[in-house]
Amino acid sequence: MAEKIKIHVFRCGKTGVDPAVLDRSLSRNPMAYTGLFRPWSKRIWLPVRAYLIEHPKGKVLINTGWNANVRKHPYLTLGPMAYVATPYLPDGESIGERLEALQIDPKDLDLVLLTHLESDAVGGLNEVKEARRIAVCRDEWLDAHSILPRYNVNSNFWNDIQIKTFEIPDKKSEDSKEERFRDVFGDGSVRVVPLPGRTAGMVGVKVSFGKQFVFIVGDAAYFKNSWQMLSLPGPANDILDAALTLDYIKTQSEDPNCVAVLASHDPAAQPDLIELGRRANFFYSGNRTNKFEKKD
Repeated sequence: MAEKIKIHVFRCGKTGVDPAVLDRSLSRNPMAYTGLFRPWSKRIWLPVRAYLIEHPKGKVLINTGWNANVRKHPYLTLGPMAYVATPYLPDGESIGERLEALQIDPKDLDLVLLTHLESDAVGGLNEVKEARRIAVCRDEWLDAHSILPRYNVNSNFWNDIQIKTFEIPDKKSEDSKEERFRDVFGDGSVRVVPLPGRTAGMVGVKVSFGKQFVFIVGDAAYFKNSWQMLSLPGPANDILDAALTLDYIKTQSEDPNCVAVLASHDPAAQPDLIELGRRANFFYSGNRTNKFEKKD
């Protein structure tokens, strides 16, 4: 058993969205989450997060945040999607800058795991393209290359980057009666689990030390109410899958061994660092607001 596992929680800017993104019940209009023909003044600003797992067996980065070009050219960089999810990336908050602050070279990353392929998850790939491996679930990759237009612009972020795909076994592992997963290090400490619904191949990551675990759910849920009240997201590939995923996250959150559930856009305060060892330690700094934010 490792002596300690660190989870760095990186804030990589913000995204401005319609409130219906978080909860589709806020509007009868099924396309309300796009913000089309809805007042800009009602928009909310949510954090964009990426996560770095420092494990004795290697370093795993989860998602990459915005492309740094959105600082000056958001609409040229993201196209029409910049209106649906408006980017804001302050200096020092790109993924390359976050890693540099920790004196970590992208070449030292053993894995960059993409929970999904939306622009705020893959935009910074060019800053970590020298990682030893970049991977995404095969279902997500196939969906991104279908005739659907949702990922057309985003493909510019990975066209020149080698991305591997992986599958999560259909059957439950012999050593797990609870879930399907893909084991990153072969010791059960970092498991990639399927969380479909928001997108076709969305995944999350369970980081465990003994019985304790932190559950990184990415965009599968937006904030605590999502899984506690089973509030369905506005954008969704499959509503039934999204509901089942939220119920699964809720069950995991209620496990007494669950140290934290981390959602990438949760407006509630999240620590800058979590250390899993004999006991969990949380380290905070900076803004700890639990409210929806305004653009700086």
